[in-house]
Amino acid sequence: DLDNLRVARANAGEIDTPHTLVHAGLAARAGHCRVTARERGSAGLRTEYCCPADPEALCAITVPDAIATVSGGAPWIVKLDIEGAQDELFSANTDWVARADLIILELDDWAFPWSGSGVNFFRALAPHRFDYVIDGELLLAFRHAEPVSG
Repeated sequence: DLDNLRVARANAGEIDTPHTLVHAGLAARAGHCRVTARERGSAGLRTEYCCPADPEALCAITVPDAIATVSGGAPWIVKLDIEGAQDELFSANTDWVARADLIILELDDWAFPWSGSGVNFFRALAPHRFDYVIDGELLLAFRHAEPVSG
């Protein structure tokens, strides 16, 4: 969403560290998507896959694609507020999860009851050692540091 991109640019202008902003949708597989569900405003947008010829199409990229936009990039902190799309995002291409130190996700099961929107998130994290903290609708998953070998 261009309004969200404008806000991100303004916020990123406040930080001194190198950063990269990408105007794209985040998804489990690369392709094209369009913004939907505009009735809740820029804070409640959702996306859906579409064909590249759609007049509202923008690139859909994976988390690894996003990480690759930064030379030597790594998924240090991944914060997601994606309005129920976590089910799709965590359905494939989740190898990055094992390298993320902190994943912050707004759980949206309350907004989409009985949809299981968090199932793939927990499935992707289950093989790895994370500690979980829940604060309201936010779930913070802290990856355990690798044990020191002796």
